[in-house]
Amino acid sequence: MPGEQSSRFAELIMESRAAVERLHELWKLYMGWYTFAFTSNLLALSWAGLNPSFFSDIEQGPLRVPATVFAALWIFINLLNLFGSVMIDFYTGRASRRINRLLAHAYEGSDTPHDLRVQSNFPTAISRFAAQGNALSMIAFIIVWGYIFARARGFNPDAMIERLF
Repeated sequence: MPGEQSSRFAELIMESRAAVERLHELWKLYMGWYTFAFTSNLLALSWAGLNPSFFSDIEQGPLRVPATVFAALWIFINLLNLFGSVMIDFYTGRASRRINRLLAHAYEGSDTPHDLRVQSNFPTAISRFAAQGNALSMIAFIIVWGYIFARARGFNPDAMIERLF
């Protein structure tokens, strides 16, 4: 019986470690992708701001399609990035709860002091906060590209903003 318990204990600890490693790998991939997406947004906005013909198309009106398509493309990309950030946040929360349940189950019935037990080393709270902050930055980019899209379609978002405030 004791051999069975120690085998189950080792199995649960190894499973929790594997889950933590998956979270670490997922976050490495996510932060790489998010850095690329954020930088690409800034570069595209900089290009649009520094390219006089981009905004002259919006102001003069005859060639609205390129600015409209460009802005719509970035809105779509940012919606996908927003969805990814929200999913990472939810997955991190679920995986962390699962890891904690595995560790609690491993020590079930044990008299090992709490401070000597194996704990998860994944920074769940700050990771979830980062994912939520990243999602907010994607919303901000969607708003900026939405403004550009509205201007390209001939709307005057400035007047709507002035009426709101």
